[in-house]
Amino acid sequence: MTYIAFSRSPLGLGTVFFYYNVNYAILGAVAEALAETSYQKACAVPGARLSAKTGAFASWGGWEMAAEDYARFADRTFNDGTFLRRAPRVKIEKNVFYGPGMTWSDTQMGALFWHHGGVCFPLGLKVGSFVIGLEREWTVVTGCDGCISNAKRADLESVLLKAMLQ
Repeated sequence: MTYIAFSRSPLGLGTVFFYYNVNYAILGAVAEALAETSYQKACAVPGARLSAKTGAFASWGGWEMAAEDYARFADRTFNDGTFLRRAPRVKIEKNVFYGPGMTWSDTQMGALFWHHGGVCFPLGLKVGSFVIGLEREWTVVTGCDGCISNAKRADLESVLLKAMLQ
């Protein structure tokens, strides 16, 4: 896994952004080594547990929690904007960043943050979630039993954003 992660040539700022979870798999192994305990114990989140179906992925997609717990976690972690601004991040495009677990943009109204996660296996599990929030205002979480297309996800983002800004 380390070989794969470090063998990719850097794309350079402003060329292409491609999301993948290898970095989270490595981060999970680092957390275990530093904490000298299991990843699950080192990175426990209230209300979350490793999934019976995807727990083997642990740090890169193995957690599950109720929507209410996910909303509470996202709100406490990201909604005041402090974590987003202090955390390591990469610039995706002008004023849009990706940091630990969240894409965000600084707007005149504050940090707008969002993330779509899904486990979409061709012949198996298909689940997903989406979170969007506006600093010190709203945090909204949705879940789905299935994998939605990028176009439908963009529609969902648009509808939630419009509702948040009214």
